[in-house]
Amino acid sequence: MSMLSKEIDTFISKEAAFKNEHLGEWVIIKGDKVIGFFKDFQAAADRVFSDFETTPVLLRQIGFEPKTYPNVKFATA
Repeated sequence: MSMLSKEIDTFISKEAAFKNEHLGEWVIIKGDKVIGFFKDFQAAADRVFSDFETTPVLLRQIGFEPKTYPNVKFATA
C-alpha cells in the first residue's frame, strides 16, 4: 500500500465533481479530507509547507495528468 493511497483514492472518487467545479485548480488532500482548492501552484505549495511541513499530503492539479520527477527531492529550510 502506497503512503498516499488513501489520498489518491479520495481524489479518484471525487475527480468528476472536482473537474466540474475546480478544473485547472490545485487541490490538497490529507486522508479522505479535502483541505482546499487553489488557483495557482504557489498558493497551494505555500499552504502545504505552512500547515503540513513534514506530513505527506496529496497536491494535484485538477484535470491534468500528474507529472512525476523521480530525481527531485523537496526540502524545507
